[in-house]
Amino acid sequence: MLVIVAAMRDEVSGLLKRGLWQAETRHGIRTWRSGERYTSVVVAVVGVGQQAAKAAADRLLAAERASALVSVGFAGGLDPMLRAGNVVLAERIQAWRAGAGGTRSIAPDPSLLGLAERVAGARGLRIQKGGWLTVESAVTSREEKGRLWQETGALVVEMESYWLGEAAERAGVPFLAVRTILDTARAALPRAVRTTTGSPSAASVMAALVRRPQDVPAVLGLARSMAVARRNLTLLVGTFWREFGRRTAPSPRES
Repeated sequence: MLVIVAAMRDEVSGLLKRGLWQAETRHGIRTWRSGERYTSVVVAVVGVGQQAAKAAADRLLAAERASALVSVGFAGGLDPMLRAGNVVLAERIQAWRAGAGGTRSIAPDPSLLGLAERVAGARGLRIQKGGWLTVESAVTSREEKGRLWQETGALVVEMESYWLGEAAERAGVPFLAVRTILDTARAALPRAVRTTTGSPSAASVMAALVRRPQDVPAVLGLARSMAVARRNLTLLVGTFWREFGRRTAPSPRES
């Protein structure tokens, strides 16, 4: 069973439009299951941040016979060369605490990383590999992104992958982290998005825009970036899981 984990449904909505899925809520986690020819896969949406990721990962890995766990979603760029929609693969992920820096780190599985690279190349997707920071709260300003880039050289920030990887490591399950860039190093998140909590809904963003109509152009730009980020993430992860299934499926003699 390949377990794919995202914080927000927007990050995997493209995947869920492909094929037939059985939706269910188990152990308090919203999941979608697909039993395609080559592999069984579960897509789970667990919520934003450390606590949500830690709790969900432990429950998922206890409930599923996971052959691999893949953290997917959007990320904020720290490297100024990254553009919206660029695909980024983690080579090392640090748990980053404000005022304390990188406290712990993990490295994703090299074989899964290599497979993701080959899949991206076959699909014509340009990728970047390097270090990530899993942060406690959203990094929203250009100044904060610039400071973290100078201090760490990490490519991106996000809020869940270290904790998912740590749980996979404890369970002895191979782990991979894949993100696409939503907001670049040069882009500050609009205040209408910053002022919402958790996973911002369309309704909460619209309510914030009523209070701050000057944010409308920036929010529309973010929506365009999200469309590109979702498209590339869907292309890579959808192809990855099928290739992973082909490589791990039993031979005719074994089945």
